[in-house]
Amino acid sequence: MTTQKLLYSLSTPGEVTRKVFTGLDGLCKIKADWGHVYQQIYRPRYYHHWDWMESYIQYLVDDPDSIQFIVFRSRGEPTTILPLQYLKNWRCCIPLSSLRLPYHKHLNISDFVCSSDAINEIYIEEIFHYLTSDRLLPRHSLLQMRNVPSVSPLADIMKKMASSYMALARQKRSAYFDCTNENALNCALPGRLKRNLRRIANKVTNREKLISEFVCDMDDLPKAYNIFVFLESSGWKGNSGSRTAIGNNFRLRQFYQSLITSFGERERCQINLLKMGNKYVAGQFCLKQGRRLYILKIGYDESYKYIAPGALLLMEVLKNSAKDKTIDAVSLTTAPEWANRWNPNLEDLEDIYLFSKSVTGIIGRAGMSAWMNLKNK
Repeated sequence: MTTQKLLYSLSTPGEVTRKVFTGLDGLCKIKADWGHVYQQIYRPRYYHHWDWMESYIQYLVDDPDSIQFIVFRSRGEPTTILPLQYLKNWRCCIPLSSLRLPYHKHLNISDFVCSSDAINEIYIEEIFHYLTSDRLLPRHSLLQMRNVPSVSPLADIMKKMASSYMALARQKRSAYFDCTNENALNCALPGRLKRNLRRIANKVTNREKLISEFVCDMDDLPKAYNIFVFLESSGWKGNSGSRTAIGNNFRLRQFYQSLITSFGERERCQINLLKMGNKYVAGQFCLKQGRRLYILKIGYDESYKYIAPGALLLMEVLKNSAKDKTIDAVSLTTAPEWANRWNPNLEDLEDIYLFSKSVTGIIGRAGMSAWMNLKNK
């Protein structure tokens, strides 16, 4: 697909204008606008931040120019930024050209960036009418938004706008723990889990000292990151297993390194480590945004799995966060099966598919409906 770095703008009757920017160059041009909108979000999350998007485009996207950024302005002020990627693929045996929110297996949650003042059904409806009908964008049969939090205004309003051309699927969840205070945390965690981990910790400390490290100082983060990468690649994800570890992929390693540089400068990157004697046995890569700590990746030395090092570290992180007056919640970002025994709170993530009224869009919608019906049986 051939696109210009900046496509022309168009006005709408409601004094709303829009411009389309392309690729990394386009993202850099709208940095100030992005920051302005970000400041207007009621509860911004890490995936709303400009730095997160920059790292994604630089290191995880094969073709940066496949990403377009639609900047909407109301009375001259930027109010909404929609990042969309153009691609051609097959869905339910139907060849579909589509626009989608940025998606990658290391981007567990996606959303658009919208000022809280701009959130209303009329405004969002106007945006999506533009997305499905305007000739400024590449011709597409499907607009797909995966892993959108159900609390996002995007998911909420889209569900209210549900039509025969839309498909909604609840695919995943995001788990988090209430850490507003120690009492709230203790009430939420199952007693049996706490007793088991206390027994394991006591057994270990009879032989070795357990030390938890919470690293957020910019000078110490590079060393902590190397330790974490080693731990994460020491098990089944490493050379002897699936080779999906960060340490086995240069671009992934650079992606997380860039997050340290950008978020770490504001003390918004944190790496947690558990040390048994002189040996590091578990680690977590985290970002902090607002009053929430997000655990993006975990790793542990599988030769020490008999002491459940990942669970011991998580418990220490939760306890430390409950004492930290700047943190109200700790998020696991995803909701892995092992987290069920911790009794976390859960947030739904929605998959939203909006099909065009073209022939391929209608066929694609019918195919997806059939697939979803079979899946739900």
